[in-house]
Amino acid sequence: MQPDLVLPNEFSIEQLLASLSKQPFGGFYIDEVGHLYAQFGRSYMAGAQELFAQLWDNVTQARALRTGHYHVEEPAPSILAATTAEFLEDKIRLKDVEAGFWGRWLFIPAQQKELSPRGNLAPDAMLWGRLKSHLRKVIQLRGEADFTQVQDDVDDWISEHEKATTSVPELTTFHSRGGEYLKKLCLVAQASLEPQCGGGKFAITPEAFRMAALFCEWHREQLTRVFADELAFSWTDEQRRKVRRLLQGAGGEMEHSQVLRRSHLSARQLKEIQRTMCETGELTITQANPATGKRPTTVWRLTSGP
Repeated sequence: MQPDLVLPNEFSIEQLLASLSKQPFGGFYIDEVGHLYAQFGRSYMAGAQELFAQLWDNVTQARALRTGHYHVEEPAPSILAATTAEFLEDKIRLKDVEAGFWGRWLFIPAQQKELSPRGNLAPDAMLWGRLKSHLRKVIQLRGEADFTQVQDDVDDWISEHEKATTSVPELTTFHSRGGEYLKKLCLVAQASLEPQCGGGKFAITPEAFRMAALFCEWHREQLTRVFADELAFSWTDEQRRKVRRLLQGAGGEMEHSQVLRRSHLSARQLKEIQRTMCETGELTITQANPATGKRPTTVWRLTSGP
């Protein structure tokens, strides 16, 4: 493989633009997002997040910096990295997601493997050779994406996606970029199937669209789960998730008095959490009438929402 496709993990804005002006695509492979986050906090990296947001939107860059003039046509850098929910909660604020940089990431939650390989499994030389041959073809791809075969399917999917509202505020930025995700993933899927360009056109087939649409829908479900159940970007979010876990542990519903006691919140604080959860559609409040003739009790019940 081409070694220059792997971009350096340590860089300045000038170094990044210098590399991309020679070759506008490549990938950063970073073990921990915290390493990248720490770099962005350095004084000479001011504006790095905004620059990456533009690069990922394929915006041509023409900049005059201290070390020279840089021109980047059709930029397409990628970042593959890993991190933990604890890092995201500790370092990233909701405003960072709304600003656009983090909203352009695809967050893939870790999955529990059902099977693990046993023993020392040698790589399949034939399969490895086929993979390298395929990737060489992908690298050589040039041309314009042609959605003619699937344009109606793409338009219908985007229309349905836009109608679907999200009740998780942190997902608004991701949700608004659903159409861009779909089209880019159609390209990825088509390249995985058959990396061929005919007459300067890279035709997207129905199979590639189907693969991309399935992934986008799965990703939307996973994001909802992670941002609704696992991450908290504010005190209200943290308490809302705590109350949600209490209700889940009780089978989905609990009397108000029990929620108040077990949440360790004041009545005023709990009222605010109740209001927020009702607004997001994840909670309904009902009145239960005991058969014994006692006073009705207020019951908190989780809905099927996030």
